[in-house]
Amino acid sequence: MIHKIIAYLLRIIVTLLFWTLRVEIRGASALKKLEEPTLIAIWHSQLLLLAPLIKKVISAIPISILISKSRDGNIPAAYAATYPRVSAIRVGHKGRHHALLEVIHTLDKNHLVIITPDGPRGPIYTIKPGIIFAAKKCSAPIIAMSWKASRCIRLNSWDKFCIPLPFSKITVTFSPPLAFSEGDEPQTIENELKKALDTSSC
Repeated sequence: MIHKIIAYLLRIIVTLLFWTLRVEIRGASALKKLEEPTLIAIWHSQLLLLAPLIKKVISAIPISILISKSRDGNIPAAYAATYPRVSAIRVGHKGRHHALLEVIHTLDKNHLVIITPDGPRGPIYTIKPGIIFAAKKCSAPIIAMSWKASRCIRLNSWDKFCIPLPFSKITVTFSPPLAFSEGDEPQTIENELKKALDTSSC
């Protein structure tokens, strides 16, 4: 219960902060024209504005996000549930294979799945193989999402979590869909995705 209370308070705080921001969105057409299951990749440090930014662009498509099944993930999962048509796929430290299967099952239902390639505990800005495996298994394109704030603070956490200051300008970039096939080398995919994620990160 306490997690839900904190989640709603966080939702209020993030919403109030978001109202003060000047937001410029680039590449939004990549999301608005979705006709197939798609993965969105975003660095863990940029999760704070994920929900309001995604909902600003699209609202009708069901969205699932991978969140740690540890105690640290309880509040983020409850926070995600405060948004309509948003659900969490909880990932246990020893249950990553099961979580990956659930991601594939969710993509098969034509949902949008959001993954932090360097989450839940790093290393920072390192792409783990799960997102690439899921994309190739489901023939699902990946859209890299990143944002940059004109003024922000970074927490002293493993991911250098980014919090924009009120009245900052936020520039959001969605990459064109990155499509991969079974024959593509994982390292090539990783390099291309990392380049797209780093384009305008905070």
